[in-house]
Amino acid sequence: MKKQQNSELNMFYALKALIISFTSIWSTNTIFTASYNAFLALIAQIETNKNIQQNPITGVAADKKAKRQTAFDKAWDTMCRLHSWAAATNNTNMLGQVSFTETDFSRATDNEFIGMITNIYNLAQTNIATIPVTYGVNVGTQGAFLAANTALSNVTGDPKKAKTTVKQATKNLASLFPQANTVLEERMDVDMQVYKITQPEFFNEYFDIRHPIKPATTKRALEINIKDSVTHLPIEKVKATITDTTIKRKSTAKGNIWIQNLVEGSYVLHLELVGYTPKEVAFNHISGETTKLTVEMVKI
Repeated sequence: MKKQQNSELNMFYALKALIISFTSIWSTNTIFTASYNAFLALIAQIETNKNIQQNPITGVAADKKAKRQTAFDKAWDTMCRLHSWAAATNNTNMLGQVSFTETDFSRATDNEFIGMITNIYNLAQTNIATIPVTYGVNVGTQGAFLAANTALSNVTGDPKKAKTTVKQATKNLASLFPQANTVLEERMDVDMQVYKITQPEFFNEYFDIRHPIKPATTKRALEINIKDSVTHLPIEKVKATITDTTIKRKSTAKGNIWIQNLVEGSYVLHLELVGYTPKEVAFNHISGETTKLTVEMVKI
């Protein structure tokens, strides 16, 4: 994916985490729920195409190369045995059909190669009843030969198919991201307005992370992660305020709080949650940088 797409996907994930942490607020709001479900469906499609796009084509080619080598080994062994028997019985017709060199095999295209080894297999299969057992061409060797041939045939063309699939996934992503942003702009951003007065924490944090962070140009001012001091598990719904600002937030299900904008200076972070001892953390913020705080709260 492109840098901008990665940035937007990170924003989608941040919104998803935030919305989940406030489920109790919007769960009975059928309009918001419908918009959110449409948003989730697009994220799922983006993830599917992202995984396809990142699928290593080289792995497919390496698998085919290994299967071609195995098929060659089986074909070469059978061809040499047929050649020996044909020479011993002065069967000039068969000799003409089993006189390939290693170079002939190596230079052959995939389809030519499969045709060559298939002819050798069929020739051995046709004469298997009359070839003396001492030449070692039997049901067992033919079964292994056929299996190797089939395995190669099944993967022939896969690298080209993989490239085509990746190309289509890239095309799909170019369409899916605008669709997801449209759902946000025309539905969820509008649906959020009902919470501006009644649920200001939810509303403010939603729009604080609503727009993607542009790579290498815009950084979050403050990232906070809150954990239990004993279990070290994240704590959600911790109320956070910062001195000398109007900032008020609640931690997500993963204990995260993000602040996009903060003027350079010294501050005190206040954290409160029923069942825990209130916590204060002094910190300094430098403009243009991301201040990261990990805070542990003690359970009462």
